[in-house]
Amino acid sequence: DVPLLTPSSKEMMSQALKATFSGFTKEQQRLGIPKDPQQWTETHVRDWVMWAVNEFSLKGVDFQKFCMNGAALCALGKECFLELAPDFVGDILWEHLEILQKGESWKLQGEQLYSS
Repeated sequence: DVPLLTPSSKEMMSQALKATFSGFTKEQQRLGIPKDPQQWTETHVRDWVMWAVNEFSLKGVDFQKFCMNGAALCALGKECFLELAPDFVGDILWEHLEILQKGESWKLQGEQLYSS
């Protein structure tokens, strides 16, 4: 049995994921993926899913289910989105997509580090 996520363990997971997600900024710049997921093409969506699969060693992802542009992906809603991937995998992808949609810029943190 997998233990249920409590609010505090979920928050810890969220913080750990945010730290890892910041690595996606480099990938976005390398591949020319827009910051706003609403503007992603099907290729951008596929690149994002592939990055997450590699970054988190995710298993059981059916890339065919993600054949849509960013606007369609963002419009799914959590319940429909989670049907695209296995349990924990869908949660990780959803969490990252939400962060990207909120526009939490990791670039700013990097600029502050280099401007001292």
